[in-house]
Formats: sequence, structure tokens, C-alpha cells
Amino acid sequence: MTLTLGIDVAKAKLDLALRLPDGRIRRKVVANTDAGFAELQAWLARQDGIGAHVGLEATGTYWEAVAEALADAGYPVSVVNPARIKAYGAARQVRTKTDAVDARLIADFCASQCPLLMDAAAARSARTARPGRPPRRTGGHANPGAKPAAGGPRQRASRHRGPHRPSG
Repeated sequence: MTLTLGIDVAKAKLDLALRLPDGRIRRKVVANTDAGFAELQAWLARQDGIGAHVGLEATGTYWEAVAEALADAGYPVSVVNPARIKAYGAARQVRTKTDAVDARLIADFCASQCPLLMDAAAARSARTARPGRPPRRTGGHANPGAKPAAGGPRQRASRHRGPHRPSG
């Protein structure tokens, strides 16, 4: 069994879980920056993780730079739909939701499911094909000064229809 690295990607940091052949996990957190990518590669080298299969979720656009950096360094990289990881976690009855647990779950998923590898050239061309892309929204309403539509915010219909009345 080869080494598998699961990466939980966030805007500012990467939570790493390196799954060793005996099933043990080594963890680390690095910045989601070029300096963090260099630190990640140096850490992998110290762990004898050169050539480890890297798996990460497609989280917004935050995964693109680290995936490209690792693919360029020669690592096999799989970018997985987060819904697949969530379903895998549910099947394994993982109920804890932390970045460290997610990184380990991604590493276990890649070790057992062997997802397809990313094509580094295609990812690079897709990333560079959007130079004029507008900045991502950081949350909140698209138009903060807008008033709600007449009648107020839309309400969900209740399934409850009143007290239970026995048929008779």
C-alpha cells in the first residue's frame, strides 16, 4: 500500500493527514500560500512521502493552486467532489466534522477508492483561462441595501395542519 495524503482545503490553511501503510496518520497544518506549499513538500520529504497519492476536495477555487503545485512537483493528485467524501463519511458512520477529521477521511477515501487523477495541464489551462474573472463574493447579500420583496421574506409552508383528529 502506498502513502496517501488527504488535504482539507480552506481559504487560509490546509489541514494535512498523511496515511501511512500501516494505517497510522501523521498530521500537519500549513498555510494555503506558496510558502505553505513549499513547507508541505518539505514535510512530505521528511516523512518519506515523496510520490504519495494526494487527494483533496474541490472547495471553491481554493484547491486549485495547491493541486497545481503538487502536480507540477510530480505528485499524483485526485480532486474529488465533496459530495463523494460526505457520502463516504456517512457510510463509515463518521459523525465528527472537523478539518482534521475531514483530512483523514479524504486520505482514507483515496486509499480505498482510488479516484481518478487530475490532468495537471488541463487544470493549469482552466485556471489561466479566467484572467478577468470577478472577485469571489465573501458572503452576505448580493445587494446589502435592498429591501425584501413585498410581503416580507418567503416563509416555508408548515407540514403541521393542527391538532390530530381521529377519523371517525
